[in-house]
Amino acid sequence: MPKFRVRILSLAPVTDSPALKELRDKGGEVVITQTRPIMSEDEIIELMQGFDAVIPGTEPFTRRVIEHLPGLKTIARSGVGFNSIDVQAAQDNGVIVSTTPGANRHAVADHTLGMMIMLAHLIPQNQQMVTKGQWVRTVGRDVYGKTLGIIGVGAIGKEVAKRARGFDMPILGYDIVQDESFARQYNLRYTNLEEVMGQADFITVHVPYYKATHYLIGAGELALVKPTAYLINTARGGIVDEQALHNALIEKRLAGAGLDVMQDEPNFASPLMQLDNIIWTPHVAGITEESRLACLAAACLNVWNALSGEGQVHQVFPDSVG
Repeated sequence: MPKFRVRILSLAPVTDSPALKELRDKGGEVVITQTRPIMSEDEIIELMQGFDAVIPGTEPFTRRVIEHLPGLKTIARSGVGFNSIDVQAAQDNGVIVSTTPGANRHAVADHTLGMMIMLAHLIPQNQQMVTKGQWVRTVGRDVYGKTLGIIGVGAIGKEVAKRARGFDMPILGYDIVQDESFARQYNLRYTNLEEVMGQADFITVHVPYYKATHYLIGAGELALVKPTAYLINTARGGIVDEQALHNALIEKRLAGAGLDVMQDEPNFASPLMQLDNIIWTPHVAGITEESRLACLAAACLNVWNALSGEGQVHQVFPDSVG
């Protein structure tokens, strides 16, 4: 009989890895379940009966779900987002919630730079013309030398800044924690949110989503931007007010946006889906073959440390969500 049981929930197939083998060698039964984009509370409750731990995607671990799983001891997110988990309910029921900060930072930073280049050079529009048999040139703008605004200069934001140095970009940073040594090394100047929004040519979002960052970028902030600026969000949808963003785009007060996330995912009925100056990806910025292995390894370590009490857990507390 296994000493403990772990279920992994994932939209994408999960292949075996050294981290999973290590959990099994320590006496764990690991069950991998490929899920759908939208799962109900009842489905999660049924799936999780008899399990000590879960490594979830964005499935809803609400208070009701958690209270119907008395044997659950830990929820270990393979990533940094935790807005689908009721952290207060978890604490009330003795369930440890953890994340894997920094494990997918390279993937998200690469994706962010890719979106910047695609937006500025109008790559999707030009590609579409060619595939339609039209050799028409749609002229974009340089990325080189433009001002970059980073909202959230944590593990991911810092990786974006490192890459931007190769484009000789002045960098404005907004964060409640300021690493002045890093700022000096990578030509970054910390400032307030208003200056980032008003002065940057590219604005990229890398803060977690919780009460304090809900609609951090709303109508007031978007009213400050240059009409030639671009907004990129690879963090969480609720950080940006989607109605305000839609208004700014259709009124040409913002040149374009690169979005990897939505407030409600997926929402194909969103008015934003009708715009041709948005690049969309399906919440995949942090997912590469390498980052998946790194995140899974970190989540497995969190599971073992939470169950065994042997090591550090990157735990999330109710205070983390405001």
